[in-house]
Amino acid sequence: MEKTLASFLAFFMVLSAPVAFSQMPVTAPLGVSAGMEQIGVVAAARGKVELTLPGQVGRIAQSGQPVYMGDKINTDGQGNLQIMLLDETVFTIGPNTMLVIDEFVYDPKTQNGKVQASIAKGVFRYVSGKIAAKKPSNVTLKLPTATIGIRGTIVGGNVVPGGPSLAALLGPGANNNAGAQPGSFSITGTGQNPGQENVDHTGFGVTVGADGSVSGVFQLSEVDINGLTAGLAPSGGGSDSGEGGGSATDQSGQGTFMTGENGDTAQGLNGLSDTNNGTSTTAAQDAAADTGSVANGITTMEQLSRISTGIFHYFGTGTYTGMYGSGAMKASIDIDFGSKTIGGGNSYVSISDGYSTDTTKGIATTLPFGSSGNAVFQWTDVKGVSGGTFKNIDVTLGNSGGVIANQAKVTTNYVGSMLTGSGSASGPRTEGPSSAPPIA
Repeated sequence: MEKTLASFLAFFMVLSAPVAFSQMPVTAPLGVSAGMEQIGVVAAARGKVELTLPGQVGRIAQSGQPVYMGDKINTDGQGNLQIMLLDETVFTIGPNTMLVIDEFVYDPKTQNGKVQASIAKGVFRYVSGKIAAKKPSNVTLKLPTATIGIRGTIVGGNVVPGGPSLAALLGPGANNNAGAQPGSFSITGTGQNPGQENVDHTGFGVTVGADGSVSGVFQLSEVDINGLTAGLAPSGGGSDSGEGGGSATDQSGQGTFMTGENGDTAQGLNGLSDTNNGTSTTAAQDAAADTGSVANGITTMEQLSRISTGIFHYFGTGTYTGMYGSGAMKASIDIDFGSKTIGGGNSYVSISDGYSTDTTKGIATTLPFGSSGNAVFQWTDVKGVSGGTFKNIDVTLGNSGGVIANQAKVTTNYVGSMLTGSGSASGPRTEGPSSAPPIA
């Protein structure tokens, strides 16, 4: 009798062994061992997408399904997938792509953490979340022959095993509507001559060779952009084909979760993080959608009025053509969205033909924002340090990558001694005021 009771108790203990995640009294999905750490959820999946943990049976991805630490994610020739991690980091991958979330640590109370992912092949897009916002250096993407460090933005790429891969800056973070500036990324190759580049202009990128060599930074062509966006989302009507070049929103890098999947996503994340609830998720998605609707082109005054705070500056370089040849032009223009002014501070324009140089003494008069028309501002008869006159300095703000006032173009006409002529310079918006102008 005692032997029988002992056998029963042993059998009962086996049946009672925990098979659920901590604080989640449900059975672990097929192909997942008990105790595995859930780090996110599938937002949307099309075609055949498989999630596989080391030593486990693969699982076919479905909307709302958990994503675990170490999951190897593979898509077939028609597959695409979007996942959201607990800090609202979003990865989107296209057909024939393999992605692994190598490391994810996140404290929702402090928003501290770390994200590390590897892309072995295929097309991907990364949208930064709260970890990158708190400490950008804690986010790393690994390619077969390079490592990318990201500063709060959207990065896309096309990884070709054994061949050249492309990495590009596609836009700002998903929550940065109302014209927040884009971030940047640095990329370091591997091998004997690795090379390193920093990309801080939206729509620019680099290629990485199979030997880890990194090209110079270049502006993406339409073909490049189409190559990055095709297959990241299904074509119209919810088709599984994955074909098509992607919408303007996709090209700007501002796309959010695929239509119809948000409810499952919020439900899948519910209970995993107190700060990552349905309300915050919806707000983030709405903000991204609003940003994506901003058309590229000249910024309007109405659009400019949407940005309520922040001090930034535009810095750019360009060409200057004078009486005796061509040279260089530099411009740095401050903008204060809180006080609704542009110019002032260390704002300046500098021109040079290689022999002579002149720089404004400072654009001292700040111009108030208007209420209608285009965001175009002008100063006239601004004196230079070398005695010449900048007859006019025109600043035109422009939207790019779905972001309001993300770029500025500065043009000038100058009269004085050897430098009489005209020039232009363009550049992106950067956080903080202008630095001191160069000495003429």
